[in-house]
Amino acid sequence: RFALSTFARDPRGTKSPDTVRESCVYPMRCELSDGSVLGAMGNMVNDKIRPGQRFTPYVAMIRRARSHQSLVAGDFVDDFALMRIPELAGSMGDCQNYSTGSLSPGGKAIEMDNGDLLLGMYGVFHQDLAHRVSHRDSAMYRCWVCISHDRGHSWNYLSTVASVDQYPLPEVAEGYCEADFALLGQGELLAVMRTGGTPTSDGSGAWYSPLVSCKSHDGGLTWSAPKAVHGFGVKPKVVRTDSGKIVCVSGRPGVYLICSEDDGDTWLEPHVITDQDGAFGEASSGNCSLGQPEPNVCVVLYDDIITEGGQTVHISRARRYRIH
Repeated sequence: RFALSTFARDPRGTKSPDTVRESCVYPMRCELSDGSVLGAMGNMVNDKIRPGQRFTPYVAMIRRARSHQSLVAGDFVDDFALMRIPELAGSMGDCQNYSTGSLSPGGKAIEMDNGDLLLGMYGVFHQDLAHRVSHRDSAMYRCWVCISHDRGHSWNYLSTVASVDQYPLPEVAEGYCEADFALLGQGELLAVMRTGGTPTSDGSGAWYSPLVSCKSHDGGLTWSAPKAVHGFGVKPKVVRTDSGKIVCVSGRPGVYLICSEDDGDTWLEPHVITDQDGAFGEASSGNCSLGQPEPNVCVVLYDDIITEGGQTVHISRARRYRIH
């Protein structure tokens, strides 16, 4: 099961409920083994931090509910948790806003077999110096994981999944970011990450770079070198089906679904859901959601463009797939 969030982006790049420039859907919560639901959201003190200070605090809002039904009924509790990330630094975000890093899209925690929770993040550490072509004021991102031993009440930096000082990327890339994770069992994890995908002003894919994956065999302490999943992709979403197949959705341009039969070591040819391409805001954003509502059945939610009455309209679509 999975919950969804939508937002719209206006031409100035601000998120607003009144202007539908980019409609996105993605998972926002994690159902834990006891049936309760937990989700994490943003740095609640981002705007209060003095840029340039050595220690950069990150205070995430943690939303808890006894069950999905409680969450939908509005019976939940919001709390706050300090995430201790010693080398965290601030930088300029995509909308020229001061940013202290981001939770991997949706703030979806991964529950390990021993009850620990892992949460993916991306941003910049003090030692990250290579700058992005698309945003010269921002360094290339790294992706890391934080761990909680107390069901999300406190968090600490655990390890870096990938960074450009470890694994260099093409100059046009953005760094390692927007990771989603699948638990493979016995302490093994698969991470799938974006490395690029910001369109140029004319809508070309000159700044696109591969979607990549890393694996951990020790509960997230160490990670393998990145391997290409596909030639492009943003905000990947990953599930492991009951039959053991890995299903990933991503896009930009378009939206595609791609599967692995060996826990992400190799990938089959992608299935194209939509091949819409164009300038940002004038085609599908590639930002998708993926859930497994029943064994070996996946539902993909994505945004699309249609024309109604001579006007271009962003809509959300759903596709259902049985994974054999």
